[in-house]
Amino acid sequence: MLWAEGDMAVVAGGTMRALNFNTLQVSALFDYDFRQLSSTSARYFDDASNYTLFQGSNLTFNASGQPTGGIVTSVRHIVNGGVALSITGFSIAATTVYNRAVANDTQGLLALILAGADNLTGTPLADVLLAYAGNDTLRGGTGKDTLDGGAGLDTADYGDKTGAVAVTLAGAANASVRIAGVVEDTIRNIENVTGGTGADVLIGDGLANRLIGAAGNDSLSGAAGNDTLRGGAGKDTLDGGAGLDTADYGDKTGAVAVTLAGAANASVRIAGVVEDTIRNIENVTGGAGADVLIGDGLANRLIGAAGNDSLSGAAGNDTLRGGAGKDTLDGGAGVDTADYSDKTAAVSVAMAGATNAAVSVAGVAEDTVRSIENITGGAGADVLTGDGFANRLAGGVGNDTLRGGGGNDTLVGGAGNDNMDGGTGLDTVDYSSDAASGATHGVRANLLGNSAQSGLAADTVIDSFGNTDRVANIRNIIGTQFADTIFGGAHNNVISGGVGNDFLDGERGNDTLIGGAGNDTFRFHTALGAGNVDTIGDFSVVADTIQLENAVFTAFTATGAMSAASFSAHILYNSGTGALSYDANGTGTTGGVTQFATLGPGLALSYADFVII
Repeated sequence: MLWAEGDMAVVAGGTMRALNFNTLQVSALFDYDFRQLSSTSARYFDDASNYTLFQGSNLTFNASGQPTGGIVTSVRHIVNGGVALSITGFSIAATTVYNRAVANDTQGLLALILAGADNLTGTPLADVLLAYAGNDTLRGGTGKDTLDGGAGLDTADYGDKTGAVAVTLAGAANASVRIAGVVEDTIRNIENVTGGTGADVLIGDGLANRLIGAAGNDSLSGAAGNDTLRGGAGKDTLDGGAGLDTADYGDKTGAVAVTLAGAANASVRIAGVVEDTIRNIENVTGGAGADVLIGDGLANRLIGAAGNDSLSGAAGNDTLRGGAGKDTLDGGAGVDTADYSDKTAAVSVAMAGATNAAVSVAGVAEDTVRSIENITGGAGADVLTGDGFANRLAGGVGNDTLRGGGGNDTLVGGAGNDNMDGGTGLDTVDYSSDAASGATHGVRANLLGNSAQSGLAADTVIDSFGNTDRVANIRNIIGTQFADTIFGGAHNNVISGGVGNDFLDGERGNDTLIGGAGNDTFRFHTALGAGNVDTIGDFSVVADTIQLENAVFTAFTATGAMSAASFSAHILYNSGTGALSYDANGTGTTGGVTQFATLGPGLALSYADFVII
């Protein structure tokens, strides 16, 4: 079987017969008396008014007319001169189609054909449409239809209806759809609904629903889940309900103006005229006009889209994206983010706290931002500079330059060969989000500023994408979900490996090492002393290992696994405090005992947890 990922099958019936995927018999597709075969089509027919037409490419057949090769891309079944079934836009091996059909494996063949993001349209009769996998759109048409979205994020589209559409989604359970007050359809496994021109009442369920009212004075209620509501034309009421919900005005050309009010009603003006009422909405997407979007005390996400927009987060930890146009972004109170991830050209900004800061895109001044603590860049070679606060600067794709300035900053380079300078403060480079951007392996990092480690130059990180980052004034590092190798520096570092089998070496200083999940290794090889005691925050006697360098821990002359006798003589673990010490002379006297680490208390520590290198 060949399946071209991203294929979108289009399924339609005719006007004479209902489509019922529960009773459909695909063996009828090859029930014929005559055939016409070519490299691009195969027609199996009884007469000119009753036949099945397959179309595709590179089709080959044996002497009996059975397919032996090629790809089928469409099928049309004609009964009494009318179209009973038409499916286009797929790509499946002809032999697979034939074998499934002659075996009358209707559900198996439909599941293959309808594995993508498909469009299914019924007949004027009572249809039963099953969409299977993929993010599908189902239109029943007239008649009492049953629409089953199957797996994926599926949409029931009632855009052809003039009477009011009313439905309360129920997940995998049946939900009745009323048109002009009369029950018409039954739907299940439907996440999204598009209404028609009437005064629709669309109510979501506990999933993340997308409800579109279209024309008419609609009432949209998201219920639970992180929902997206678009009223369309008309004076609509949008109630997000529980969850983090979005009012989407991306279809508007006039300026959108709203001040969110939590669970209380907030009026939405379009081109200066009150149009909608919204409540329990956390996020707003504007349209093509000069929008004025103001948040409330919650964590809002405000997107201006096109136009010269004014976005104000007010209280809460907000995310503001201006989109195209010369926008003004004011985070207000809270820890707020200006999001430029939609930009392909270089973004440049030096943040200035509550004072206006200019944002240039491709070297041209575009936005003004203030009271913004965090910046997310785009695909260009961004230059992001923080201020005196604790900033989070994320470069995204591109060879970015990130400068933390004052404050305890977090720098996220993303893909590309990035330069990251923490400035003053206790600053962190964070690689934990690399996997979400397509990375497939861990980082190799050396924070030691004056010497190489294991082939890594000083202050260098080979990131998850294989790029080389240069870092400076960095105290802390967060690894990936893969196997990371991280060397600290001369300061008191905090090193977190994350998920994966990590190798962590704090080097000098009183470091904090956190292996995370996985079989982690912690190395100790620098001079012992009170200023060089590391804390291992999550040491596991089941999964983790401590390596000791025998040039420093000189009582261990042989390399390899530690013996029980050596452990008993030279390793002291205080199960009450977690203090881990080295007894150089094996006597337990004060002069020969030096603490080199702190583990969690109460561990069943043994010689099996140590390796001498």
